[in-house]
Amino acid sequence: MRFLFLTLLLSTSALAQVISRDTNGDFVFSKKSFKASELLHDYAALEGLNLVLSVDFKDTNLFMEGKRSMSKENMENYLSVVLYHMDGSVVRTSDTKFLNIIQARDTRYVTLPTYTDVESVPRNYNHVQLSYRLQHIQAAELTRNLRPFLSRYGRIIDDNYSNSIHLTEMGGNIHRLMAIVKFLDTPAFVKRVEEVEVINKKNEQVLKPERNLVDVINGNQGLFLLVFLIMGSIIGFGLRGYTMKRIEGGW
Repeated sequence: MRFLFLTLLLSTSALAQVISRDTNGDFVFSKKSFKASELLHDYAALEGLNLVLSVDFKDTNLFMEGKRSMSKENMENYLSVVLYHMDGSVVRTSDTKFLNIIQARDTRYVTLPTYTDVESVPRNYNHVQLSYRLQHIQAAELTRNLRPFLSRYGRIIDDNYSNSIHLTEMGGNIHRLMAIVKFLDTPAFVKRVEEVEVINKKNEQVLKPERNLVDVINGNQGLFLLVFLIMGSIIGFGLRGYTMKRIEGGW
């Protein structure tokens, strides 16, 4: 009886499992319909990781179509795509045994995997950080032009002292952005910018603005004060004489 119960328990666990590993180390899906939390749980268990889910993690139903087996790299990409559509992201650093699932908006508050070589950045939807030192173009100028190409929760800052840019972005989008950076960060681009500045300086028209009354007054303050003093005196004496004549009965 005990043996039968153990057999039923093991068979139930096997049926509940979403993914397993074959002899080649590839991941094999045993279900076509499953929850995202079940997939993450099985993946963490097979990788020997501790699964950490955000408190506001919203589970969803998934449906598997197509090829039922995946390599380790493809499986990581698949998980990143799933979480991307759930507005989430995977945070996994090499020095820990945690599979941390967070909301993508919270990536600025956690420690992310950091890279200095763009070729080492995974081409998936997980958020990572990249520090890159520019050779020619100014960092501040480049960051202004790259911000429209960032994802919703992507961030970019510049360091003018080292002429570097620092990106927090999805791995796949980092490769797209760095393709733009490498196209712009060349001596030819800097030369074109300098040529345009020379042309603009040659063609600019220096317009002298017309002097208005305020400018005239500011430039001749002493003269205007003297004129106003004389006019005030004349008007004052005139009004005084007129008033006296009216009082004495003249006019």
